[in-house]
Amino acid sequence: MSEEKNISNPYGRKSHSSDYGTYFNLFYSYVDRHSTQPSVYEYHLPIKVSTFEKLEKMGAKRVFLCELEGKNEVNQTEVCYEYEDSMILLYRKESLLRRLDYIHDEEEKSEDGEEEKDFATYKGRILYSSSSTLDLVKKCFETESDPKKHSNVYLLCTMDGMLALQRFDIKLPKSIDLELNYGKDSAEKLEKITELMARNKNGLVLFSGDPGTGKSTFIKYLTTKTDRKVIYLSSSAAEQLTNPDFLSFIMSHRNCILLLEDAEKVIRSRGSNDSGAVSNILNITDGILGDCLNIMIIATFNIERENIDSALVRKGRLLFEHCFKALSAEECNEIFKSIGSERTTDVPMTLADIYNDEENFHKEEETRKVGF
Repeated sequence: MSEEKNISNPYGRKSHSSDYGTYFNLFYSYVDRHSTQPSVYEYHLPIKVSTFEKLEKMGAKRVFLCELEGKNEVNQTEVCYEYEDSMILLYRKESLLRRLDYIHDEEEKSEDGEEEKDFATYKGRILYSSSSTLDLVKKCFETESDPKKHSNVYLLCTMDGMLALQRFDIKLPKSIDLELNYGKDSAEKLEKITELMARNKNGLVLFSGDPGTGKSTFIKYLTTKTDRKVIYLSSSAAEQLTNPDFLSFIMSHRNCILLLEDAEKVIRSRGSNDSGAVSNILNITDGILGDCLNIMIIATFNIERENIDSALVRKGRLLFEHCFKALSAEECNEIFKSIGSERTTDVPMTLADIYNDEENFHKEEETRKVGF
C-alpha cells in the first residue's frame, strides 16, 4: 500500500463493513478537505485503462494508491485522484488481477504473448460539489458502451452516518404522447407544472392514484423538463425528514425538487404521535425558510385525500395536485391501435395493464413510450 500524501485518520482504513468497503475513506477525506458535504456519482461499467492517463493529463493528482498482493495474485486495487472540487476513487476486488500499465512502467502481456485488453472492471465513485467539475471528470471516462443520457436525479442516502446525494443514470423517456396516455388535458397540466419549476417556485405538488396508472413515468418525464436538481426519497428514506440534520443538509441544495414516492407516512394527518416530518415539510414549502430555500416537493400517495394533513393542502402552499386514474375503454382501445395490438377492451384499464400484457410484452418492450 502506498500513499501520495501523508494521509492520516480519517483518511486511512476504517472498516470493510463501512459503506464504501475500501481502504481509503473517501467521504470523510472529502469533507475534511473541502469543508462541505459532496454529491456522489457512480460508475459500474468496465472502463478503459486510458481513463487514468486522461485524468492525469487533465491535471488530476493521485492522492492514494493501494495494491494488495499475495504470492501470485492481486486481491485489491484502489486509486484516488483529486481534481478541483472533486475526488475520484476507482477500485476493484477480485482474484488474479493483472497489474495495470498506469501503475507500472513495464508493459504487461498475457502468457501467450498477446497484449492485455485495455478494459478494466473498475467501479468508480466521484464526490463533487460543482456539476461543471463532474462533467469535466466524466469526459475522461471511456467505457465499453455508449454513454447514456445523464439525468439530474439524485438519491438521498447515508454514507458513514452522514446524509449525501448519489447520482445515477436512469432511463428517461424521450417523449410521451401525453394526450393518448394521460388524457386530453394532460399537456396543459404538464405545462403548468413546468412553468412552476422554471420559476424556482417553492411549494407542494401532490400526485395520487392507484398503482399502474402512470405516476412514476409521468414524473420521470417531468424531470427532463427542468434543470433543477431532483432529489429522490424512497418511502423508507422519507423518514430522513425527521432527522435533525436534514434541514442543515437541505440548505446546501437550494432550488432543488424533493421527490417523495409513496409518501403516505410523512403527509398523513398529525396526531398524538407526530413524527415531525409534516412540520419539516411545512417549514420547507412555506414561510421564511421556504422563501430562502425555494424548494418544491412532489409527493405521490395512495391514501384518501382527507387523510392528508390539512396544513399541507392550504391555499398558497399547495401548488398543484392531480389524481391519476384508469383509462376508459375507448381511450384504452386507442392506445392498442397506436401500438399495433389487436387487443380490445370494454372495461377501464391502467397503463400498466395495457403495456405489459403477457402476449405483447416482449414485442413492445423496445418501442413502448410508457413503462411501469
